[in-house]
Amino acid sequence: MFHKKWLVSAVAVSLLVSGSTFAASAAPASGEAENWDKPSAAKFQSYKIEQKLLYTKADVRWSGEQLDKFQNTDRYRQFFPAFHLQVQESVDTRAKLMVSNLPGAKFTRTKAGYTDGEEIKLSVLDTSSLTQNKPYTFYTAWLNLLEDHPTVSLSSLQRYSQPGGSLYDLSGPADLLHKENFTNAEPLDMKYNRLGLPPGFDDLFKQYPHQKEPSATKVKSYALINSKEALEAFKKESARTLHNSFDSEKVQFAVTFTKPFTAQHLKQLEEKYELNLAQIYAAGTTANKEEYTVSWFDSDVETASLLRIPQAGFIHFNLTELEGTATVEGLNKLRLDLNPDVIEIAPLDGPAPTGIHWLNRKFLNQ
Repeated sequence: MFHKKWLVSAVAVSLLVSGSTFAASAAPASGEAENWDKPSAAKFQSYKIEQKLLYTKADVRWSGEQLDKFQNTDRYRQFFPAFHLQVQESVDTRAKLMVSNLPGAKFTRTKAGYTDGEEIKLSVLDTSSLTQNKPYTFYTAWLNLLEDHPTVSLSSLQRYSQPGGSLYDLSGPADLLHKENFTNAEPLDMKYNRLGLPPGFDDLFKQYPHQKEPSATKVKSYALINSKEALEAFKKESARTLHNSFDSEKVQFAVTFTKPFTAQHLKQLEEKYELNLAQIYAAGTTANKEEYTVSWFDSDVETASLLRIPQAGFIHFNLTELEGTATVEGLNKLRLDLNPDVIEIAPLDGPAPTGIHWLNRKFLNQ
């Protein structure tokens, strides 16, 4: 059970799941031939707590005609809809939590630089499970470190799978859906210093892990896993690759769990197996059995517990995947102790692996 001091995202996710009213601003979307990937309807909403926290919520949907074009039968060149959130006018705003009910949702982050703000991409890997005209949600909680007034822009992207299995973006067809400035967000009647957040949560120098992350920017698509048999073959090959690798080798990894696993001891897990956790995924299930993907980056802050399950509307909430870098030796120790479903590894300069919880749900009903 999560500690009761973690409160901040309870409000946000409660509003998300219950459909409560935000300050709304509709973004036009079209079904023009050259923009067939662009949502047929889109809405972007925002609210804030003082000058510290900004919550953005995008609602999108596609027509049946569009989905027919998404679901390409060519396994070697499949289309994946994606969204891009870009922080503008500030390099001191951080995404702390992402939540979406889009099937096969995967999030990647580009860290803020000296002049460019942070970027978050959401890729929808399970396009065959999309339902026409159903509203899908993409929610993000942002921490404002220096009381700037950033603008967050939302764009749709076209991503495709390469023969080698990674995703790539087409540079031309990005469509701006909306921009929202912190100043215009609807204020909530809450005080930041009463949220019970841990010391250092908003420390400017503690936002990114001190360990260097791999330089690879490519992300795997898993487009070739299109059956239960292909999924089982993938797991066996992943196990062989880990077994045959040198203990001292430093690799990228993605661990997928199928047994209930909580986020309470992530920091201890990181230390015990010498993991450099770059991203954590969890699944929250509502009373009507709809599953939301939840993701965050801060193992030392226990960000997942900010959801406060009863208030968020989730009747089940379990950690599903871990991503980052580690040695093969540490990952083998984790495998023996925790018996996860699969551990996939990749070279530091290769496409980054990600968890396959969504594939287990799709083909194994797990």
